[in-house]
Amino acid sequence: MLVGGSLVPKRDAKVLAGLSYREQQLLDRITKGYTNQEIAERLGLSIGTTKFYLTQLFKKMRVRKRLQAVIPARNQLP
Repeated sequence: MLVGGSLVPKRDAKVLAGLSYREQQLLDRITKGYTNQEIAERLGLSIGTTKFYLTQLFKKMRVRKRLQAVIPARNQLP
């Protein structure tokens, strides 16, 4: 499946398309290598809220590590 000019497996494209705006924001920051603290500061969140959102994001993406979330995201996010 061609998504955003890149080939993304169909399952990954569906998952990425189903993310909320906030989840997309966090995923974008993860792909840029931001730490949890940097994400929290840039989005105006507490570190606890940031960790909560990341946990929800990883569950939705069915991954356990940042790198596993970054791989499909790198193909879709600008």
